[in-house]
Amino acid sequence: FFVPPPRQSKRTNEIMSTIKSIALVALVALAGTTAVSANNKETDFEKKFCREFPSDKSCVQFCLDHAHKYQEQCADNIEGFCVRNINSGDQRCLPFLRKFCPDHAKNGACAEFCEEHPHKCGGGKQPHNQCVFNGSGRSSGGALGATTRSTSDQPVEVSGPSHTEIQEAFESLQEQPEMLGATRGPPPPPGQLPIDDLKPLLEKLGVTLSRSDLRTVKRQLDPNRTGYFSLTSFFFWWSTYMVCTSILG
Repeated sequence: FFVPPPRQSKRTNEIMSTIKSIALVALVALAGTTAVSANNKETDFEKKFCREFPSDKSCVQFCLDHAHKYQEQCADNIEGFCVRNINSGDQRCLPFLRKFCPDHAKNGACAEFCEEHPHKCGGGKQPHNQCVFNGSGRSSGGALGATTRSTSDQPVEVSGPSHTEIQEAFESLQEQPEMLGATRGPPPPPGQLPIDDLKPLLEKLGVTLSRSDLRTVKRQLDPNRTGYFSLTSFFFWWSTYMVCTSILG
């Protein structure tokens, strides 16, 4: 005769199901602990190795995180990492860029740094454009530091927009306020433009200046910081600037 197996009670099934769930959770936790332990051992080994051999190429990340302690030993690793354009935005590169970029402003890795810190790139506080500097009144060769004769005492040929073209560019910005770069405000005095519109005016005349140079020219045209500059003062600055560029080539 066939004897059927005894039926398990509902309570027994619940207990077995609970035991299986607990066992599964325990196995998952054990696997996670093993993986974390392995990673920690690997990290500990890397730290111990890089403390002894920080110049090794496998220790780049260690050097970036501990540059203050291993500055000399990590110098090559940090430079190799930070001079790549894709890594120059890494905040850990900032101490390196502060020292590197003043003498390597044209390096691609310094583009963002020099944009944010123009006074630290390209020779300190002196503007990049020598004619902007010469036009500040510090030179003795003329009213604004420029002269109509070169060092060989030969007449200088000045090329560029004519007096009429400059006046037309100036007036076109006055007549088209939507093109102005200045913040909306009261209309400027007659014959003047907001100082913030110096940049679009220069661009109309084919001149592009760095931000630091542009600030220097604004101070020359608006020494009293009225917020405006006149066509007359711009003519005066422009003539000396063009003579300077003609002399220096």
